[in-house]
Amino acid sequence: GPWLTPRMAAKIHHIAIVDGAELLVEFWISPPYLPKIARPFFRKSSAWRLAFRDCYVRIGLRLQKGLSPEPNCTGEEMAFHNIMHRVPDAEDSLWGDQDYDALPKYPNDED
Repeated sequence: GPWLTPRMAAKIHHIAIVDGAELLVEFWISPPYLPKIARPFFRKSSAWRLAFRDCYVRIGLRLQKGLSPEPNCTGEEMAFHNIMHRVPDAEDSLWGDQDYDALPKYPNDED
């Protein structure tokens, strides 16, 4: 099958959009993984948090347009790393979703 199956793309998209939206809501309770040098910026700068949230959203929007989720900047690289770390959790969130269930299945959906 394709290297990025429709189900993989749906999971990545779901995490990118949901985590991007939640990033600004409870950032002090569960901050995203960030390199040590970036953590003070995330804690102290709302502009930096907004820009980092936008990295998640851009990855999600690329997938929505049928494009590859390839990061274009360091912020997107960090966001993509966090998204991919959480993708296994997406299956639970998408359980019973008719759109997700209607997507074709491939043997490498879980790779």
